[in-house]
Amino acid sequence: MAKLKRLKHDPSKCTGCHLCEIACSGNKEGMFNSKNARLTIHSDYVEGKKLHTKADMCNLCGICVKKCPESAIKIEEGHLIIDHDKCNGCGTCIYACPQNVLSFDSKEEIAYCDLCGGDPLCIQFCAHKAITLE
Repeated sequence: MAKLKRLKHDPSKCTGCHLCEIACSGNKEGMFNSKNARLTIHSDYVEGKKLHTKADMCNLCGICVKKCPESAIKIEEGHLIIDHDKCNGCGTCIYACPQNVLSFDSKEEIAYCDLCGGDPLCIQFCAHKAITLE
């Protein structure tokens, strides 16, 4: 079994620029809209001065795998895989995901992070190296 590789976010390095989301959405949906990304960066200022960021990204917890009534989701070769031929589009996995990173894409299929085939664009476009693959 391949070792699981997870995206990791370092809030101390993150500037909240959302370039990771833009790169992801451009690659996966063909449009630059952070709402279509497979990860979400939340940023706000604490007490009006200090930037606080938090990332919602797949941590391969496997809850979606367990909840899928069609057994269309699996973790294989270190990343999540959804078999769209088996998926009935019920959305059970979307509602079960504790990270809120599964959604429907523009084709009404389940959108998920597949780590861009092992070389995630979110990492490539993060100028401050706040996202890594571990």
